[in-house]
Amino acid sequence: MSKPARVTQRIIALMSTSDKHDWTLAEIHRALNTQGSLVNQSTVYRGLLSLQRAQRIRQLATLANEYHFELEGSHHDHVLCSSCGTLQETSCVSPAGDIPQEINGFQILDHQLTLAGICGRCRDTRS
Repeated sequence: MSKPARVTQRIIALMSTSDKHDWTLAEIHRALNTQGSLVNQSTVYRGLLSLQRAQRIRQLATLANEYHFELEGSHHDHVLCSSCGTLQETSCVSPAGDIPQEINGFQILDHQLTLAGICGRCRDTRS
């Protein structure tokens, strides 16, 4: 089994060299094993937690409570299909300048916005 530090390096390499925007734990685990990095899912999970703490990746919640992970980088929002679970990035719906500096005594440091709806493919199949 790979050591956690090596796993974090491999996760970053995987995510940064792929056109894929967001990854689930299972997708990262499968991709690393396909590449020959024989790691178990709990090792990948611990690697993801370590990368989150280091602010190298961010965790995105979906409606199905299946977390997706993406590399930290330029700020953007997301749209999520309530039917099939497809998650896509979109340009910011609310630019950072429109976000209050403080809300209910909380100093605002960051925000994540995920809009839920029905994607075109699911809309077409419902018709």
